[in-house]
Amino acid sequence: MKRNLLAILLIFPLVVKGQLKIEGIYPKHQYYSGQVSLLLAGDSSVSTTGYTSFQVLSSNGDTITKETGPSYFLPQNEVRTYTLELNEGVSNLPENLCGTLYLKFPHWSIDFCLNNTIQDGAGGTVDCNKIEITDIVYSGEHWDYMVSVILTSNDSTGTGVTGYTSMQLFNEEGDSLTYKTGPIHILPMFTTDTIVYNLKLINESLNDPINLESSCFELRLENPDCSINYCSIISNTLEADDTKFRIFPNPTSDELRIEGITPRAVEVLGSKGGTLISELNNTDRLDVSSLPNGVYIVRIYTDRKIFNKQLIKI
Repeated sequence: MKRNLLAILLIFPLVVKGQLKIEGIYPKHQYYSGQVSLLLAGDSSVSTTGYTSFQVLSSNGDTITKETGPSYFLPQNEVRTYTLELNEGVSNLPENLCGTLYLKFPHWSIDFCLNNTIQDGAGGTVDCNKIEITDIVYSGEHWDYMVSVILTSNDSTGTGVTGYTSMQLFNEEGDSLTYKTGPIHILPMFTTDTIVYNLKLINESLNDPINLESSCFELRLENPDCSINYCSIISNTLEADDTKFRIFPNPTSDELRIEGITPRAVEVLGSKGGTLISELNNTDRLDVSSLPNGVYIVRIYTDRKIFNKQLIKI
């Protein structure tokens, strides 16, 4: 696949369907990952009472992405990120692509034109203080040699185009734990954007397993040049509402319960950041029996904040 496929693809001009705006479409990886992210913005008039599905077709009718199925809810007073799978046989995209985004429930179609607007090493204006690590876990698919670093943004206005980023994980002594990835990743842009990055452990780390549950880490980035610190040890400095609720049983094989908080919505994310389960209507129980065994992220939406918790399915 050519690199211009995996360059940032932004919408110009913004297209509005009712009060729903397409803010952009971009890949999470500079090279082929089989996925693109769709950014949608909605105001208070957008209904979130049911699930919808997304699919992108070109102007001549070619299928660009697979239909997601009715598993997502639309943004309401926010910008949300949705992961779409590229269709088989899609090898590259032209720098300028016009097409249509099809939704179901409601049945909408939104025409758009994409303009490739980023170049290698373009850099960006991202503020590392607005990017945080929500968890570091062993990769559910490759637990023996990879760790998953989950990043989210707390920037309600969005960071915009940030360019491609390199990342490497270090322990609190400054020893490198993973190989440097190279400038291939896109950082999360909005408060609803959570991305899972799988980093390969160096050989020395394989012989001395890392205690991910009671350790501190430093994630070093290039473009922008900054560091993000994370400690998995619970401290007394955490906000009160971070410690009042729990998800249980964890690990679980069938049902997951949420106690001590009233969710507005709950999602389960896979190892690549895609949404696998979405539930609305203040649910405090989640059926996860259909998920394969592995490590997942439970994203919990409340009226004030978004929380991310690790889930182990057995």
